[in-house]
Amino acid sequence: GSGSGSSASMAAAAAVLCPTVLVLDSSASALQQAQSLSIDEKRSVSKSFWTCLVEAAVEYGRIVFDLFPEQPLLSVIAGCATPSVRLPWTADLQTCQELLKVLAAIAPEKADAADWKAQLQAAVDQLATLANCKAGRILILRCGNSEVDWEAVIRSLTFSAKACRLEICVVTVLPSEESDAAAVTMAAESRIDAHKFCEVLVPARLLADFALRLVQVHFALRVVKISGVPVETSLPPSGKEKEKEK
Repeated sequence: GSGSGSSASMAAAAAVLCPTVLVLDSSASALQQAQSLSIDEKRSVSKSFWTCLVEAAVEYGRIVFDLFPEQPLLSVIAGCATPSVRLPWTADLQTCQELLKVLAAIAPEKADAADWKAQLQAAVDQLATLANCKAGRILILRCGNSEVDWEAVIRSLTFSAKACRLEICVVTVLPSEESDAAAVTMAAESRIDAHKFCEVLVPARLLADFALRLVQVHFALRVVKISGVPVETSLPPSGKEKEKEK
């Protein structure tokens, strides 16, 4: 027979369950080729930056929603010049199904580059809508097509009186074919005013796997416990069954 449905859980320190705003680069640059995948010796297909960003967002969100259901831990913002909240903090919308619908409704725009000041300001304002939020995170997934003075951008933001302390993590995705780095390159963590900041350079081919590592770090996941996994068992026939077989 088969067992019951499967479930998984990870131990996490409650203190680090800070809400995260995921900001996606939906500029025209996201349509450029990020990775080429070979089908056979003569054929290959290309993946755009946007496809890579969506895959990473789904992997990140899937873990958050599975482990912390109906907790206001993930919001999504997209839009180059006029960013808007695509996934709110609403408890019953904190699901992978809702995230997939949200991502499917976002289309890269005509703008060559995102307005990162506008996007970060929207993320700061979104975190401010949470009551008693003492620490929040902004996770930016962007194409590595241009240099950004992140310190200047962050210093230009407007914070409300109830603004929480921020951890800002920028993941810059590089075309796999052009990236000299065989692995992820992470700059030293720094502080801009009272906020933590770090930027990570990730080849497109490694982005989805890196998203899994990132969510583990962000939510201090330590122990994996899997239980109730369906298992098909083959038992030896009983005495009566053996007689019937004869």
